Formats: sequence, structure tokens, C-alpha cells
Amino acid sequence: MKKGDKIFLVIFVVIIIGWVAFRFFSGSEGLEEKSVQIKVDGQVYTTIPFKEIEGIRKIDLETERGFNTINIDKSGAEIIEANCPDKVCVHTAKITQPGPIIVCLPHRVSVEIIGEGDVGIDDISN
Repeated sequence: MKKGDKIFLVIFVVIIIGWVAFRFFSGSEGLEEKSVQIKVDGQVYTTIPFKEIEGIRKIDLETERGFNTINIDKSGAEIIEANCPDKVCVHTAKITQPGPIIVCLPHRVSVEIIGEGDVGIDDISN
């Protein structure tokens, strides 16, 4: 290998490592302009902009069907507790970007991230 080839290889590796680090650490990129929207029976219960969230915001939501406890922080939202029989909503992963929705069917509650640049068609749906 010539000296020029080694320099090119080092620069290339540094760029790749930088790109991977950027992608890894920017998982919640752009959430400041987005909001968490909670719906009950298809109606908006509340919408909370991420820019207003300090630490962890805990929302205890009680309806005639049961209760759900929702945690929202700067990185996303999740349902951490519910008294529904199957608890699928509790076992659903934290949402960190627009697209995925957490749903508690027995309580008719949904949690999603909304905002500018919401999800469009992805490669899977093509």
C-alpha cells in the first residue's frame, strides 16, 4: 500500500465512524418540534409539545374503562402501567419518532408522536 492509499483509508474510516456515531446518538433528533398526542375514544385528550417537557412527565389517565399511566420524556413516550387484562400497551416499546403508535384497545387509548415531517411511505410499504 502506498502512503496516499493509507491516508485515504484513514480518512474514509474516520468519516464512517463519525457517520455511525451521528446516527446512533441522534435517535430522538428533531423531537423538539414534535408533540405527544394522547387520544381517548378517538378524541384528542391532550397534546404535549416536547419543548415543554422537563425531566419525566407522568400522566395518570383514568376513564370508565380503566386507567393507564403514561411517561413522557425528551426521548419519547411509553405506557408504563395499565389495568387492562392483556397489558399489550405496557409491553409495547417506547415510541421515539412519528409513525409508531401505542394503543390500549380495552381502554381505547392511543399515544403517538406528531409534528412536521411526519412519516411518509417507507421502503417496507413499497
